[in-house]
Amino acid sequence: MTKIEILLIGFVIAVLAVTAAVSVITARSRLRDAVRISDIRQMQTGLELYFLDNNQYPVSDYEMPLGVPATACLNGDGFSASCSNRDDVYLNVVPSTPAGGLKEQVACGGYQNVYCYFSSGENYQIEFELENSNPLLGLGKGVNCATPTELVAGSCPTQ
Repeated sequence: MTKIEILLIGFVIAVLAVTAAVSVITARSRLRDAVRISDIRQMQTGLELYFLDNNQYPVSDYEMPLGVPATACLNGDGFSASCSNRDDVYLNVVPSTPAGGLKEQVACGGYQNVYCYFSSGENYQIEFELENSNPLLGLGKGVNCATPTELVAGSCPTQ
């Protein structure tokens, strides 16, 4: 083999390696976003079950970070640190957002990169961040908002 052939083979291998690395990084990013959207749907379901039993959503006078130690579960008293010895559990584990890839655009209660919950009782909002846009769901890269009826791109409106 000539030197040019060896260089050409090396170049082709390098291009394939870079392409594979970019594909893996993109796949991981999209997987984390899929988990975030699944987490939001799970919380929406838990909140709807809470609403059916209590005729209101858990009230929060401030934006509350979800999935942190103080809001680790959802029971009949609302979000709390523990659901042990409770019969009225709606979410035994409130999910926390997957680590990595976020730009710290969502913050509340002294936490960054969390799901932020606010509710007056008759409605709620959960603000969350995605690494990539999701055109099928109408969600954008960055901050998005979940309500009882929809997921929308952009920050939640102030109540």
